[in-house]
Amino acid sequence: MGQSGLILPAVSGHASDPLFFGSGQDWRDLLKVTPQWSIPLQNAVRAMLATPGPGFVIWGDEHRLLCNEAYLALFDSGTVPLPGASFRFGQDPGPDAAALARAYGGQTVLLPEVALATLPGAAPRYVMVALAPIMAADGAVLGVLGSCLECTARSLREQRMALLLDLAQLLTFDPPDMALQAVAPRLGTLLGAGRIGLGRMLEDGRQVEITQDWTLGSMPSLAGRQDLASFGDHLRTAPDGFVLAVHDTGSDTPGMPGATLTVALGSTEDLRTILFLHSEAPRSWSGGDIALAQDVGRQLRNAEERQAEEAALRTRMAHRTAELERAEDALRQAQKMEAIGQLTGGIAHDFNNLLQGISGSLDLIQTRIAQGRLAAVGPFLKSASASASRATALTHRLLAFARRQPIDPRPVQPNELIASLRSLLRRSCGEAIRLELALEDGLWNTLCDSNQLENALLNLAINARDAMPDGGTLTIATSSTRHEGGIPSLRDLEPGDYVCIRVIDSGCGMPPEVVERAFEPFFTTKPLGQGTGLGLSMIYGFTRQSKGTVRILSRPGEGTMVELYLPRHDRMPVEPPAASSLSGPPPTSGGEVVLVVEDDPVVRQLVVEVLSEHGYAVLQAEDGHSGQRLIEKLSRIDLLVTDIGLPGPDGRQLAEMLRQRQPDVRVLFMTGYAEAAARGEGFLAPGMEMVVKPFAMDDLTIRVHALLENP
Repeated sequence: MGQSGLILPAVSGHASDPLFFGSGQDWRDLLKVTPQWSIPLQNAVRAMLATPGPGFVIWGDEHRLLCNEAYLALFDSGTVPLPGASFRFGQDPGPDAAALARAYGGQTVLLPEVALATLPGAAPRYVMVALAPIMAADGAVLGVLGSCLECTARSLREQRMALLLDLAQLLTFDPPDMALQAVAPRLGTLLGAGRIGLGRMLEDGRQVEITQDWTLGSMPSLAGRQDLASFGDHLRTAPDGFVLAVHDTGSDTPGMPGATLTVALGSTEDLRTILFLHSEAPRSWSGGDIALAQDVGRQLRNAEERQAEEAALRTRMAHRTAELERAEDALRQAQKMEAIGQLTGGIAHDFNNLLQGISGSLDLIQTRIAQGRLAAVGPFLKSASASASRATALTHRLLAFARRQPIDPRPVQPNELIASLRSLLRRSCGEAIRLELALEDGLWNTLCDSNQLENALLNLAINARDAMPDGGTLTIATSSTRHEGGIPSLRDLEPGDYVCIRVIDSGCGMPPEVVERAFEPFFTTKPLGQGTGLGLSMIYGFTRQSKGTVRILSRPGEGTMVELYLPRHDRMPVEPPAASSLSGPPPTSGGEVVLVVEDDPVVRQLVVEVLSEHGYAVLQAEDGHSGQRLIEKLSRIDLLVTDIGLPGPDGRQLAEMLRQRQPDVRVLFMTGYAEAAARGEGFLAPGMEMVVKPFAMDDLTIRVHALLENP
């Protein structure tokens, strides 16, 4: 190649191109992508170089290290690694052997706290390390992409607080010397000290007695009697809590400290104890170091006083925690209000358009009637009706997203349902898209609203069609699966048996930021006017309301797979009622007595009017209390038509009251939203049915007739 250097062979047998490092090069020469490298390595290095913070790549079985300049800035101790040298555990910032092995095993690894190697006497430093495997096309792990985030301040703060709390706990049972010995290794690490102990002043006031001390490295023990002056002349008259910090003693004598930190514990008249911390090398004691030494000294001075201080500390911590919780609550409230604003904005936009269609049509109808042009009213009636139907569909989708839509869960065999939709799906997708069904034999049944499942599959098929404008393949697959838990993307799914329905397209795919927001109501990537942004949110609400879930797996250019998980159900599907029983011209009545209970006067007037026109003897009540009085007064009621949410006794309670007097009476609930009705199961007893507002008047009369005709 025209120059001398070190050529590292490709590792793992998955990258045939070499890594080249010239003998005269340093890291600055290397901080660029080399075209001879394999594509995975080039991509990894580009990602590493684009990282603003410390980043690195560990490549191959020999763990060759590549890094950026921010990573090199982490080195306070030892030599900076040569380009391409093997990663040095415990010396180079990054993972330990076990964590690296997990990353090479294909796992994403997060190490919340890793200590950096530092110079003797220097303050400790910590980083958070994240590791991600670099995968080959066949799934083999070629290396690891890593990043570091310095967390020294947080780590030291947490460690210091933890040490003080542990010391307070130890002092509850142990004498100060023993408690200090227990925490001395941690205290020495935090303060860079190699010798820690307590000295108690003797009667002569010139010497201190050291029962035991903790030492590290070449620092000798001072156990025994020592002159107080050797710790500092000022300590004799120092006030309680006084700290004498010597950053550089200037001593070259072996065994003598290079820096000292001494805390006076006691009154000026009666200096009882000193706490000493010695560093082997000179160092600059920080304000945090001094504060920590003072806190330790106060606790050691008097366990009883320390207990009072501990209570105060816990109170302060509780206040700080409460402040943090209040701040978090405020943040959550702000985020919630932002989400509500987005939702209400979308609802207002769509409903304003629908209301404009309704009100405008009604205005024109009034104008045409005033002009005597009755023949011109028909188109505007159709427009108003169409807008009302679209508003109905919009509210149903919103209720589905909120998991509050009244549903009719029944045992369903998904394979049969999907097979029955084949022709509809083909027509919806068009000739350019090939439809394939991969239905598992012996698939379990599930319990859900079959109409909602049909709508969900049709919606997903249309989304898939839009993602394949030039044609492609749409696959619908089913399988019986056991969910054991532990999958992050299925964290809201309880462990158990499920039917999984996969809708897979070969389209353009979605980037992660779109996948993350896909289930948000009114979020859409389609051009203006081509999507409401409610389709996927409706599917999410339907699956969650059915005690399942939905997830999206997609990458740009690789297509999309949407998985619906619905719980297993052991009962066999039941044939729904024949369509003819709920269709046909509006029936007439034989004079049956119908009690209508509805708190909305407009709705109540409409229901009473249409039922009266069909020959029913209709009584009406405006709330639960007036309905209860009529139930107690009348000797015979053939049908109760009631709203569910009423002032006073609700519709379900009225039905129970009436059935205590007439056990076989029929009940028809009307609802636009009801918690109990949304749950479906257990709400409707035999002889009870439900219609969802808004409903067509003909549908109401057909449902009333069916209830009264069927025993």
